[in-house]
Amino acid sequence: MGWEQIIKETQEEAITEATRLAASCPYVAVVLSRGKYYIEQEPVMIRTWESLIAEFENGELINQST
Repeated sequence: MGWEQIIKETQEEAITEATRLAASCPYVAVVLSRGKYYIEQEPVMIRTWESLIAEFENGELINQST
């Protein structure tokens, strides 16, 4: 599967898509940046204006903000 940037409008949509991707990708993260939810498929470096929403590794949720 090639890398593609996935952007969602809501946190719920982003978490749902990340959960689906986590089943087939070794790492998936959801990052909130400037009002959009980005789904990353490789480890991320969070900038000061961004928030890490959730991380999945090997198909399992390893970190989720509350």
